[in-house]
Amino acid sequence: MTARGLGPWRWAAVVLFGYVLARPVSSNQVLVPVLALMGALAAGAIVLARRQLAGPLLPVLLTTFAFGLTGLAAGPTNPGVFSGVLVFVAAPLLWWMVATAVDERMLRAAFTVAALVTIWLGGTIAVFVAQSTGGLPDVLPSWVLDQYGAAIGGEYGAVRADSSDYTQIRFYGLTTLVATGPMWVASLVVPRDPLLPPQWLRVVAAVAATAGTLAAGRRALALVLIVSPLLAWAVKAVLSRSGEARLSRRQRRGLGVGAVTTVVLLYLTPGASGIVTAAVGGLAGYVTGDDDAATSSPDDVLRTYQADRLLDAWSSQPVFGHGFGAVLNDFSRSVEEPWRWELQYHALLFWTGLVGVLLVVAGAALTLNAVVRGARARPDLVPSMVVACTAAAGMLIANATNPYLQAPARVWSIFLPVAIANVMLISAARRPDGPGGRSPTARDRVRLRAQARG
Repeated sequence: MTARGLGPWRWAAVVLFGYVLARPVSSNQVLVPVLALMGALAAGAIVLARRQLAGPLLPVLLTTFAFGLTGLAAGPTNPGVFSGVLVFVAAPLLWWMVATAVDERMLRAAFTVAALVTIWLGGTIAVFVAQSTGGLPDVLPSWVLDQYGAAIGGEYGAVRADSSDYTQIRFYGLTTLVATGPMWVASLVVPRDPLLPPQWLRVVAAVAATAGTLAAGRRALALVLIVSPLLAWAVKAVLSRSGEARLSRRQRRGLGVGAVTTVVLLYLTPGASGIVTAAVGGLAGYVTGDDDAATSSPDDVLRTYQADRLLDAWSSQPVFGHGFGAVLNDFSRSVEEPWRWELQYHALLFWTGLVGVLLVVAGAALTLNAVVRGARARPDLVPSMVVACTAAAGMLIANATNPYLQAPARVWSIFLPVAIANVMLISAARRPDGPGGRSPTARDRVRLRAQARG
């Protein structure tokens, strides 16, 4: 089978990816086969279409599995070792295969599907909260809400006495907005490239993500949405050849539309100002260490206690840690799964020690190197890379206080920049370069290979 004959399989993979975005958790009877089928399609594309992993990404691959082996070797008999292998070995293997298998057409379709799923999730969450609080009649079918486990999670006090309360909800697809919200907000400050959908679709997706985030009442989601323009600017500055990150008139207009829409949603959404104030206050309290600046909810107290206990346990085996799935003797967050913690970065230190942390840092540095090389090789795809890196940064920030990356289906956001970098680096040397799309000469190939190597 040739690459041309893989058309139906390419679209099947994109549809499966859309399901993963729409339902990243919940029914494992469906989700696990979906992920397995995605892996099989990716493996088939690698073999049949001869997909390759770019050289600068090979060290990242090695550090990924070195980290997994470190956590496994440190505690092979731990109670939750199977869960650790699933999250830190099996899931990376799946997404590495996907990142290797995709091409530009698949990435373009994946971005479009991500925008459509964001619109669906953001709009559904906003309507659910509105009808739950009496702002709208019951327009959503009950079977839709049942599929997403939709429920009002309760109210928490405001950051300060003069702030309004906000409502937290439970919704299985909500965590997708942790990545896609910053993604589409960031897309408003970059021009369109061959991978991104039209600007009108990006604007609608950004508005829907903002509405869903404000209605959901989750501080982590609100925080990453607030800082996403700054994250996009920083990524753009790093990837820009000149180091300049000024916005064009069209980009400023798109950002202005998003800002005005956000202000309108803040005014119209019940409790929206409370969640934004809570997010900003929580960030201020984290940076300054001022407990009064953060929301004093039971969850905050529990996280503080978890951090102290995990750090104390790590100090007894600081080099290699206690291994994946290790538990604390007299404390657990969950009776059913005592090896899961909300503070995943503290847990990683507890599980893998300083060796694991150094591997994570090395992997991040090597990934940045590959991303920069890819941007130099294919500057025409830099806008998509900015958007993807912003999505990954949003997920990593939110993951500091919530175990989002404990679910294999949510790891896609971390590997999206890897997939784009691989396409950039692999396609650069093959891409026709010259008037009329002529084939590259030997001198062209040398120059493109030098760009790919940085």
